[in-house]
Amino acid sequence: MAIFVLSLEVPNRGQVTSQSELVQNVVGKGYQFLSYFISFFVIGSIWISTIRRTHILKKTDYKHPWINMLNLFFVTTVPFAASLMGDYGEFEFAELLSHFNILVLEVIALVQWQYLRRTEI
Repeated sequence: MAIFVLSLEVPNRGQVTSQSELVQNVVGKGYQFLSYFISFFVIGSIWISTIRRTHILKKTDYKHPWINMLNLFFVTTVPFAASLMGDYGEFEFAELLSHFNILVLEVIALVQWQYLRRTEI
């Protein structure tokens, strides 16, 4: 999750010539910080949820890692969707994409939970 902070760009040295410009530049990135904040905690909650679901495992099989891989794919799209919604929140598509991404993650969580309960690995 820590790598997502790379989406917060530090201004180039040539763009900033004074402390007030630096403060203005950083404060002007409010939506980027908000997108990062939302992404971080959404992904963190998904991670905690995954740990809690897999806590019942004594061993695993071939299908379980593939369910986790599918989950991971959609987890990695959360920062993009949150950033898109932050920049283009007035467009329905950006909001729908972000909500769809979360919906898919929840469906995968349900599938994983049902799989774990059914197989009782």
